[in-house]
Amino acid sequence: MEYPQLNLGEDSKLWLAVASREIGCLAQGKQPDMPTGSKMMHFLDHRNLPAGRKATYLRIVAAIKLHKVETHRIRFTVGGNRIDYYLSTPTADLETIKLLLNSTVSTRNAKMLTADIAFFYLGTPMDRYKYMRIPAKDIPANIMEQYNLAPLVHHGHVLTEIQKGMYGLRQAGILAYSRLVQHFALSDNLADYFTKHHSFLTIASCARGIWSTNTDQLLCMGVLNLPRNHFRVTLRSRPQTSRIA
Repeated sequence: MEYPQLNLGEDSKLWLAVASREIGCLAQGKQPDMPTGSKMMHFLDHRNLPAGRKATYLRIVAAIKLHKVETHRIRFTVGGNRIDYYLSTPTADLETIKLLLNSTVSTRNAKMLTADIAFFYLGTPMDRYKYMRIPAKDIPANIMEQYNLAPLVHHGHVLTEIQKGMYGLRQAGILAYSRLVQHFALSDNLADYFTKHHSFLTIASCARGIWSTNTDQLLCMGVLNLPRNHFRVTLRSRPQTSRIA
């Protein structure tokens, strides 16, 4: 069902609370349980829209995922079809994954781990900000009050400035990918380790995940520490030694 219909159902209070939390996460928090947010999105007066810039629309995605800790989920996404940006995000294809798996099982004592980068597409700073209008009717009352949004409503919408990567932005993927690659490339500690121990390392970026294989378990685990300064990395599987027939 769509978000407006969910707000009219028997679980309307639950969905409003979820939406409130989503906005708090994207903006500057939600009182009293979320003192700060990601600061991806900032509310603006419609008169502050830069000359020559256009604001896109909001698309709300609602879902129930029973296998997650937070079963009821809402995501505020940007109407990306009105964003002028045409770069795609490079990710490992099936052939690359097959080569990585084959390399692992063919190398004595090689180990592999897989990890998930939570909110991979979110939070990457942008040099050129984007703008989006949110229907005032879709903003929970507590958020309207906390951010004093009533004076900002214009033609039934509130203007927002998007300063960091967000779902729906065409450039969110390439910006996050470039940031991740830069962290790996600029790691002096990783490079020094290769030199001293004559070690090898293979890393593949798959959508929002990392696959890594190496003969040294400490180095394999150490890979996860590189992006943790800017990303939330969760280990899916610990390094497992390959079995060579």
